[in-house]
Amino acid sequence: MRTHALPLYPIVAVTLLVALIALATGCGKKPAAAAGVAKPVTSKPVAAKLAGAKAAAPESAAAPAPATVAVAAAPPTIAAPAQWSKHHKAALAIRDQLVIGELAGATAPAQWLATYQPAIKVTSAAQPALTQLHASAQAIAKAPDLPTAIKAVSAMVASCSACHNTIDGGIIFAVLPPPVPAASTKAHMKGHVWGLHRMWAGLVGPDEQLWRAGAQALTRGDGDPASLEALVKDTPGLTGLVKRVHDHADAALKQTDVAAKSATFGALIGTCATCHNELAAGPRDAVTKWP
Repeated sequence: MRTHALPLYPIVAVTLLVALIALATGCGKKPAAAAGVAKPVTSKPVAAKLAGAKAAAPESAAAPAPATVAVAAAPPTIAAPAQWSKHHKAALAIRDQLVIGELAGATAPAQWLATYQPAIKVTSAAQPALTQLHASAQAIAKAPDLPTAIKAVSAMVASCSACHNTIDGGIIFAVLPPPVPAASTKAHMKGHVWGLHRMWAGLVGPDEQLWRAGAQALTRGDGDPASLEALVKDTPGLTGLVKRVHDHADAALKQTDVAAKSATFGALIGTCATCHNELAAGPRDAVTKWP
């Protein structure tokens, strides 16, 4: 019996057809990224959010994304104390104690801040700011009176701003809504606290938007029945101090450099301290506890 061999060309043709189909459908290969869809970019932390989260900066990108401001419904404070880094908490305690006119209360956090060393390696760009921070904190701790301490606070906030400015993106603060206006001294003072805290965040961040928002809050009230001027108009000695607060805020809105802003912020704290000492009162419920 004769055996008939099958011709080879149909087999070759089928084999080639299968190979072409495989290539056309991408069989055995990973699917390519869809057109117009960006590949994920690995990112790394560059600045701690003091409200608890971490900021991340892309290692490579065509253009940086615009900064966003987080708004949360909560009392007028920066963030929960447990979420603050200790050196920031010390600086806040110094600020708050001087605002209410309590020099003694600023001594302990200033002593701690005078020897503070960051957990991360300090860059050569940030080292001068850290040196200034230590010197200003030491000056506050040894200050014989409020005016001396407040002058040193101006140098302290300038050093904070200079150091944070060496970090990509700076320090990001949670921005909380202002308190609801009401016709009472206490309610109006909550607005002052909110404005002062925003100016602080804008200066040490640094963040121009927060600085201006805080200053604007301290210029409000002229002609308003609930304004602080109206509330203290019959109290000798206080009307001039209230006007000085608004004058500082007006000046702050026109300032752009850190040195001028730091001097204005220090003067503002000094005015607050003088007024609170005259009244033997102050926003003690807004004071940062130390340690």
